Amino acid sequence: MKKRNILIAIAFITTCAAVYGFIEYNRVAKDLIYVKAKFTVSAEAIMESFAKDELKANKQYLGRVVAVSGNIRAIEATDKNNSILVLGDETSLSSVRCSLDSTHMNVLQNLHTGEKVTVKGIITGYNADETGLLGSDIQMNRCIINSKK
Repeated sequence: MKKRNILIAIAFITTCAAVYGFIEYNRVAKDLIYVKAKFTVSAEAIMESFAKDELKANKQYLGRVVAVSGNIRAIEATDKNNSILVLGDETSLSSVRCSLDSTHMNVLQNLHTGEKVTVKGIITGYNADETGLLGSDIQMNRCIINSKK
């Protein structure tokens, strides 16, 4: 009887682990259209906050969904599934680089440089320019166009 109970417990734990593994393996990331941004900020303001105090800005923004508004400085199409929207002021070398979500690439047809847009995405990093020659970049991933003005 005791041996049978141990075997049933092992079978139950194994089944639970298999179901959990299957669910996690098949899980997809939630589309950012349905996620509310933790912060809404302009491209210039977020670049300034990272330039002033990178550690504080990392604690505040890194890994969070943020809506950033600014002018489109460039649209860089790396291939048919990857495009980067560069937001920022033309007079500054620094920018916010938004890697667009591949499921929302159709909106690129309607975008032009100089337009003001709000992009929602996850802040994944900051590349500081130590030399002052290239400009600093804030990296955002899984971005979607939240609104066009």
